[in-house]
Amino acid sequence: LRQAVGVRDRRLRLVGQIQHGWSAGACVDPEPQPLYVWGDRSLGGLQAAGYTGRVEAIGAPYLYLPPALSRAELGRIPKSLLAIPEHSTPGYPYAEAYAYWERYARWLEDVRRELELEQTTVCLHCNDYDDAAVCHILKRYGHVVACCGLPSSARTTYLDRLRAYVRQHGLTTSNAVGSGLFYAAYEGVPVFVGGPEPVREPAAPNVTEVWHPQVHDPAWIDREFPGLRVPAAHATTHVERAKPELRVVHVRERAALWEVLTFALVAE
Repeated sequence: LRQAVGVRDRRLRLVGQIQHGWSAGACVDPEPQPLYVWGDRSLGGLQAAGYTGRVEAIGAPYLYLPPALSRAELGRIPKSLLAIPEHSTPGYPYAEAYAYWERYARWLEDVRRELELEQTTVCLHCNDYDDAAVCHILKRYGHVVACCGLPSSARTTYLDRLRAYVRQHGLTTSNAVGSGLFYAAYEGVPVFVGGPEPVREPAAPNVTEVWHPQVHDPAWIDREFPGLRVPAAHATTHVERAKPELRVVHVRERAALWEVLTFALVAE
């Protein structure tokens, strides 16, 4: 967003909170203010909850990425698949989580064999990437392990890296409906939902608010997003389906975006 409005001084930080990513529900954390949300789903949820603070709908920040190399210019990885599994919940029982990653790696190996792929890349959340045991499990099955960095870091090129990974691979999958899947769909890459459901910490009181369990539920996915939960061989493109999920309609031109963003000078 800083690049989109021409702010180059990294000491200038955006004041407020940006919606973390795609969500099946509304943005539930009203602090700090102002709030920058993707669109009407979060706006409606906040209004229904009685929120009266400042909130601006600006579309997904992914839509403001500067121009970059095309899929052809980046160099396509032949017969490749990018997997973006949902990350683990902090505090999960390790033995149970490692068993889940074992199942996921095995499932992805089956997909590789079925489609006769030459490379399967697993893009992990930084918390999972920092766990050597998780990386070891995936590599043992022959998968390439990657990470885009920390999404919340002011210096990260997280979305740029993710876009490059998506454009380099011929197919994208996730075991949940979420941001990564819609980014790939928006780029015109065939996508599908598949694989074991991620492990969740049952004792965490806010799991249903933050994670929205329905994003893993087959019946809900089939009803809300028909055509996404299909066998890997039947994956197709969903560009037009991705646009409303990323809230393209709320994207603002540079001058209009500058008018609603609030920056403050922060000493490094």
